[in-house]
Amino acid sequence: MNNRLVQIQIIQLLGNSKVYKTVSNEAIQALTGCPPLHIKASIEKQPLNSIVISKTTLENENFTNFDYEHRLQPWQNNLINWKFYNQEMDGGNIFTDGSTIEDKVGCAFVHFCDGNEVQSRKIRLSDGVTLFMVAFVAIKEAEKNTCEKKV
Repeated sequence: MNNRLVQIQIIQLLGNSKVYKTVSNEAIQALTGCPPLHIKASIEKQPLNSIVISKTTLENENFTNFDYEHRLQPWQNNLINWKFYNQEMDGGNIFTDGSTIEDKVGCAFVHFCDGNEVQSRKIRLSDGVTLFMVAFVAIKEAEKNTCEKKV
């Protein structure tokens, strides 16, 4: 079945792409930006899975059962399970962050003890530093400052 779909698709793609017939099907699909039909069909099928067949009984009518289809509302389809990580703020917690914004590199850390902010620091680093090094510096500075204050 997939081979037949590819044969149908290639005829149109050859005309659109103006390539030789000896070019592989995958190359033509990549050049034209057109996915294979069997993949496209499976993508198009997904919304059809959200159609629900409902049954209803209408009283005082000539018929008692009436089947109808309706689409689920987008917020009812594929519900996302929102489980948030609930961090207990008992004891000491240190959070670090490092990022680059408009070619400027920096890192920061904040230290909490029993839910209260003990200390925080922002550090500007030289431009061109990798994000790995930024994260490393943030962790190292947090460790150094925490050990100095013995918190």
